[in-house]
Amino acid sequence: MRLLHISDVHAGKRLHGYSQEEDLAHALAQVVDVCRERSVDCVLVAGDLYDTTQPPDYAVTLVDGFLRDLAEAGVRVVAVPGNHDSAARVGFASPLLAASGVHVVGPLEGPVEPVVLEDAHGEVRVWPVPFVRPATVRAALGCDAPSPTEALAAVVDAMGVDGSVRNVCVAHQFVTSGGVGPERSESELTLGDADNVEVSVFDPFDYVALGHLHRAQKVGRETVRYSGTPLKYSRGEAGNDKSMVLVDLGEKRGPGDCDLSFELVPFEPLRDVRQACGPLEELVSPEVLALAPADDYVAVTLTDDTLPLDALGRLREAYPNLLSLEHAPASATGAREAEVRAPDPGLDLEGLFAGFFEAQRGHAMDDRQRAVLAECVALVGEGE
Repeated sequence: MRLLHISDVHAGKRLHGYSQEEDLAHALAQVVDVCRERSVDCVLVAGDLYDTTQPPDYAVTLVDGFLRDLAEAGVRVVAVPGNHDSAARVGFASPLLAASGVHVVGPLEGPVEPVVLEDAHGEVRVWPVPFVRPATVRAALGCDAPSPTEALAAVVDAMGVDGSVRNVCVAHQFVTSGGVGPERSESELTLGDADNVEVSVFDPFDYVALGHLHRAQKVGRETVRYSGTPLKYSRGEAGNDKSMVLVDLGEKRGPGDCDLSFELVPFEPLRDVRQACGPLEELVSPEVLALAPADDYVAVTLTDDTLPLDALGRLREAYPNLLSLEHAPASATGAREAEVRAPDPGLDLEGLFAGFFEAQRGHAMDDRQRAVLAECVALVGEGE
């Protein structure tokens, strides 16, 4: 059985104000191409199909076309809602979609039922678990589940997983191993650790397709994995390759003993997210611009000692999808990297600030700046 694991599509998400509709359409087309070229039996989508509970029309159209393309290619789909999705909206018309081989579940309302696939080695039971919190589980299953780990354990216990057949779980949760959390990207650093679920909850499954975190990685064991996002959704993800997980399930010899292998298939971005650092004249020179596509999403850090005139305008002309502009003078950087010494305790407020200024900018204040500083210090003194 060949499965393809993706997650966190986030249709409708904008990158620093830029629509990524074309970029996402390009990425999802690659998923369909891989399914056709590599004879994929089923695509697992581990949550966050959309970026908001009320996505824009174009996002719904994009996801609709993606699912339709997979169905027309004869590829089964099992998808779960994530914390960004409206589970009720995502699960709309689930029975009708299931008739076409597209299994998109809604909110948890009782014990999870598997999607049963078959090949020469017998059944593969795919268990779709929507994003849940303890209150959701208590309402759906009528059990006492005070913590996220206990809540997911209750969900798994209610499944009655048969370890003699192959079992795959698709879930959207923050999963930790021994209390140690996985790596997070800039676009998801607001995720706290309070909702963490211990990876041992997923012990009954041969493979666990996780969503929620944007960086591809394993949790605890190789067969519990986050696929990561198809696109880079923050400038901090520059340099991180994006991929989908191609999983081959072979024969199951007994509980915990299943032939399994996987491969990370890279996404090729329509426009990459990258960072550029240096003086303005260098970054807008023909030689530098020729090194990478100019329409990439670029976060720029200028190292000129003083911010050049109309730097933003010139950068936007060179990089039409400019994400941000930061100014970090090379002299100031060198000063910050120098040895840090405690200030002279005998310095007054003006002396302390003048020393701080020189440490940050790499040069002393001029007469005009000292005059402004003296005026500010005088005003502070009057307010005491």
